[in-house]
Amino acid sequence: MSSDQPMRRMPRQQRSQRRVDVILDAAAQLVTEVGYEALTTSAVALRADTSIGSLYQFFPNKDALLHALAVRYIEDMRQLSGRLFTPDIEYVPLQVLVERTVTVIIEFDTTHPGFNLIFNSAWISTELQTAADAIRAQIVSDLQRIIALKAPHMTETDRFVSAEVMMSMIRGVLPLTQTGDAAYRVQVVREFKRAALAYMHALTQEK
Repeated sequence: MSSDQPMRRMPRQQRSQRRVDVILDAAAQLVTEVGYEALTTSAVALRADTSIGSLYQFFPNKDALLHALAVRYIEDMRQLSGRLFTPDIEYVPLQVLVERTVTVIIEFDTTHPGFNLIFNSAWISTELQTAADAIRAQIVSDLQRIIALKAPHMTETDRFVSAEVMMSMIRGVLPLTQTGDAAYRVQVVREFKRAALAYMHALTQEK
C-alpha cells in the first residue's frame, strides 16, 4: 500500500494488514450500496466486525478510507497491463484488441466495488480527486500504448489527446454497465465496443 495515502498509521504486521484489508472490503461494499453521502465510518466498522476505535487507528475519516481503497485499486490496475500487453500484442487484430481492452475494463469495474464512484469522484474531496487523477492517468497511459501500436504515425501529443478522449468515453459508459437489467447491460457493453472500435479505426486511418 502506498505511503502517500492519508492514513493515521501504516499496518506493520500481518494481523494489522488483514484488519485494514477487511475494513477496506467493507468500505467498498458499503459505498457501492449506499453511496458516498450515506457512508459512515461507524457503518464500515460494523460491516467489518471491528470496533470504531480499531478503524480510527488507521483511518481518520471516510475520505481516508476511500483514498486507501483507491490506492489498492491503482495497484490492481497496474497488474491489468499484463493481460492487455501480451508478447503477441503487436500482431493482435485491432478488433480483438479493442474487445480485450473493453472486456478487461468492464470486468475490473464489476469486481472492484466502489471503483466507479472513485473513478468519477473529483467533486468529493481533495484526497479522492488525487486518487481519481492517478486512476485516470494509469488508464490513459495504457490507452496511449495501444494507440501507439496501432497508429504509429500519430505524434505523442495526438496520442495523448486521443487517449484522453477514450478515457472520457469509459467514464461515461461505466455507470451504464451497472444499471438496468442484464439485457440492457449487455447491449451497453456491445455498443461501447462498437464505438471504441470505430474510433480506433478512424485513428489508424488518419495520416
